[in-house]
Amino acid sequence: MSQPVSRRARSGRSSSAASGKSLELRLARAGQVALRGIEPLVPVQCAVCREPGESVCRPCRRLLHRSCSRPRRVETGAAQLGGLPVVAAGSYEFELAVCLMAFKDGGRSDLLPVLAPVLARAVRAGLGEDSADQVLVPIPTSARALRRRWSDPVGELLARAGREGLLPAGARIEPWLAHRSRTAGAALHLGPAPWTGSQKTRDAAGRARAEDPFVLQRPGRRLRSPVPVSAVLVDDVLTTGSTLRRAARRLEAGGIEVRGAVVLGAVGAPSAQTARSARESPEAGG
Repeated sequence: MSQPVSRRARSGRSSSAASGKSLELRLARAGQVALRGIEPLVPVQCAVCREPGESVCRPCRRLLHRSCSRPRRVETGAAQLGGLPVVAAGSYEFELAVCLMAFKDGGRSDLLPVLAPVLARAVRAGLGEDSADQVLVPIPTSARALRRRWSDPVGELLARAGREGLLPAGARIEPWLAHRSRTAGAALHLGPAPWTGSQKTRDAAGRARAEDPFVLQRPGRRLRSPVPVSAVLVDDVLTTGSTLRRAARRLEAGGIEVRGAVVLGAVGAPSAQTARSARESPEAGG
């Protein structure tokens, strides 16, 4: 009696999965048809050169991919990192900077499928061959930025890369960090207790929050999962390195070793073209 039931259950699960995929395909096609329908009213423009027709036109997409084709270590240019190794997809300039700004602050959600593979390439380079059971922790956005943008850029990019199978096998996304401005007593007291706001003046309280903007939280979908042994931080842009350093301190206070970080762009980092020119220069030696 149990065998027919189990077969029926398996058949039901298979049917549900198939219908789910079919629904996703139908929704994707409907979205494409809708976009084609509204294009005459709201024309899609290249985010870089404003050429109508595509989110990023072919020439600009080619330049973007060329500038991000070789992710590289960039921690030497960020004074406040404290030695934390960081891999960047590219230098924060030209096509990458324009696309990222348009995605974050310009409401260009159509750039999500353009930037997600770029970030995924950097993640693969950062994790290397040892990607099994690696935890990727996105840097959370503040409540203020979330209200302004209506999105969490880093989280969305990572989620898209994960859905498309672009991340290394065995790596998983777990938001163990939350921004203090978006939580109300949700911190996990796994290490030293976070600052409690006992200063006498509001200015001092504001400075303390700025110096420690993150809290440790258990991801909602993994309520029973143990605290990971190590993690890799993921952010959009590296400037001075202070944000990554503060996030790393919060994770380390909870007993999570931070192996390094991955970012889309790094301010002041040499571009792929500059690095290539330096290698090929006769004065470079060799």
